[in-house]
Amino acid sequence: MKRLVICFFSLFLGFTAAVHSKAEVHNFEVHQTSHNTKLAGLTYGEARFIKVDEYINNKFVNGYFFCAPADEIIYGKTYTSTQSNGAMEQHYLLKFSLCDDETLAHCEQFATDKFRAFKNKEGFVEFDITKAAIDASLAKHTFHNCAPNLPPHDDLVKSSIHQNDRRLAHVG
Repeated sequence: MKRLVICFFSLFLGFTAAVHSKAEVHNFEVHQTSHNTKLAGLTYGEARFIKVDEYINNKFVNGYFFCAPADEIIYGKTYTSTQSNGAMEQHYLLKFSLCDDETLAHCEQFATDKFRAFKNKEGFVEFDITKAAIDASLAKHTFHNCAPNLPPHDDLVKSSIHQNDRRLAHVG
């Protein structure tokens, strides 16, 4: 009888510990923050080739171009984070250029966007600025209109720029 009671008691304690540990594993808060940059200064029906260069902590990390219509979000960055104690701070610099066509032979920088990602007091990542708009109205007359829906995957893929190859081509 004693063995039976001890067996049931140990099973009960094991079950309680298992349920309690599962509750701790799944008990965390998720925080999401984003920064979006919108293209302004074009009228309905207008579109221009936009080249975007992304720098984090003064180091080039990404570049792409695409045909952007009026009022398009041309850059978006989202962080999904859980609470943590470590420090984190990143300084972003985005350089936006208008281009004549997809060859990027004739481009002119017309705007920049600066913002910062950091951990707040609660330990979640957040941006100091969540929305920005850049105005292309002053420079748009110098560059040709483009067709934003050709090819159809243009908005999804956003042609990638091999920036190092392009820099070597300009230098050499």
